[in-house]
Amino acid sequence: MMNQSTMKISQTKKIKLSLLLILILTSFQSNAQLTPFELKGKNYTATYKECIDYYTKLDQAFTCVSMQTMGATDAGEPLHIILISSDKKNIPEQWHKKNRMIILINNGIHPGEPDGIDATMMLM
Repeated sequence: MMNQSTMKISQTKKIKLSLLLILILTSFQSNAQLTPFELKGKNYTATYKECIDYYTKLDQAFTCVSMQTMGATDAGEPLHIILISSDKKNIPEQWHKKNRMIILINNGIHPGEPDGIDATMMLM
């Protein structure tokens, strides 16, 4: 059975732990880059330029993110690929040699289908 002083210590530990978790989660949120969808409302999706700007900022801010150009789109715009790796080695050939899991997300190929673009930006 717990006495009153033990209960106070337990409550104090819970409060401290809760405050620590809030601080940690707040620091992660402050590092997050909000998407145009999150900033401008649920009826808005990023333009091509906003999308490329978003990923350019991620590439500049995080060493685990690398944005590369791989040719051109049908519209003549640069075709970008975003590589993300926790070990900061964004070289797919090495991923294959190490038998690492690779997930390909392909979106933005049809006009009027912004959900995948917005969701992927938020995921990144």
